[in-house]
Amino acid sequence: MHKLCQFDRTDFICASNVNFRWCIVQNTCAVPFTTFCPLGQYVTDPYECPDPPRNGYEFDEKFAKTKALPLMAAAYSTNPQACLTNALGGAQLKRQLNVHCDSSATDTCSGFTAVSTSDQAIIVSFRGTSAQWQLVLEGADSIFKAKQPFVAGGSVDAYFYSAFYALWNAGMKDDLLTLKAAHPSYQLWVK
Repeated sequence: MHKLCQFDRTDFICASNVNFRWCIVQNTCAVPFTTFCPLGQYVTDPYECPDPPRNGYEFDEKFAKTKALPLMAAAYSTNPQACLTNALGGAQLKRQLNVHCDSSATDTCSGFTAVSTSDQAIIVSFRGTSAQWQLVLEGADSIFKAKQPFVAGGSVDAYFYSAFYALWNAGMKDDLLTLKAAHPSYQLWVK
């Protein structure tokens, strides 16, 4: 984070306005090219000055390497339980889902739900792109289809919106609700 973006959100509001830009070196809001601000020192995207993460949500390299990365890799496996057993010890697969999620006859989207009692975590993990043609379709949808508003806020590329709901409605939602009811105090890890 830029050290000049720490104390108030004036920089965020300024960078959100098309007529003004935040000058990092002068710590001021300015009309571009009317005030001296070295090239490359304007914040043109308000998210260049993000809020710091809330306490407890800072990046944790050990967690990333020993938990998150193995969970992401397990989503590519036809047998995620083997990966869960090797990487997370007592984690138990609830279900792996594979659904058709685009116009190709062969492309599938996949994800799984699991629970780790030792980590006190409910796990939801999604597989990424698995074939070249799937990547082409993802790109085409990203370019030619309108983004879809998402219930949690923001908007999502049409391909990933459809893929998420194909998995969600195929049983992932039910699995998550069942696991949450059985383990109400557990964290939710989404990978």
